[in-house]
Amino acid sequence: VDFMLFTRSESDAQNISKTIHQLESSSSTKSIHQVNVDILDVSHNPKKIWNWIGHCTPDRLANYDYAWFIDGDITLTSLNWQAFWQQVKLMRPKIAQASIIGKTPNGGKSTVHPILRFNSDARVMAAEVPIVELGSPLLEVETWVGYRDFLVRNFEVMRSIEMGGEQLFDLGWCHYAKNNLTGYQGNGGIGYMGYMPQYHSLSLNDSHNAEAGIKGRACVVFYQTPMVHMDG
Repeated sequence: VDFMLFTRSESDAQNISKTIHQLESSSSTKSIHQVNVDILDVSHNPKKIWNWIGHCTPDRLANYDYAWFIDGDITLTSLNWQAFWQQVKLMRPKIAQASIIGKTPNGGKSTVHPILRFNSDARVMAAEVPIVELGSPLLEVETWVGYRDFLVRNFEVMRSIEMGGEQLFDLGWCHYAKNNLTGYQGNGGIGYMGYMPQYHSLSLNDSHNAEAGIKGRACVVFYQTPMVHMDG
């Protein structure tokens, strides 16, 4: 596993680099595998999907199975890593995420989508879902590369992404994965992937696309390995 960290200023990049160096120097154990950490100053354009597309290219991801995009307010220390990755290895999802819980027991739902919240019924390990949020999506590299290629070939969409557009991605890539599983190369709702600052990054502001997305389920949520959303 390797890491790519996006920072919004040069000083943040320097501070993170210093902290990582200090941790490596003080560590009493040596990792079996070499871990690379790339720290990138994206202050010139901090829009996250724009940077995912720009930096997570086919060449950069050539030797990897999955690309995991995680927001800074999702706490990795809250995740049961072994259980999560055992499920990934078993199910091999195209796109997935861990379920989400709030930072305190009564501190909010952490996600507006009930289907992505932690399920206290231990018998329900995972579910096929029509949506994976932008906060912590895990994408099979082949799926990400295909979806990225689809996006960069659409000028209007890329212009919206550069401005910060995030609408419909949470349903859009599930729709893409489902279509490709069934042999159809394409994606629906491209005209709705615009930059609309009056909306949050939800896909449900258009009833037609929401209905289509719910019927075309190709994503997975792992309920029993939740992560904490600190803004939740």
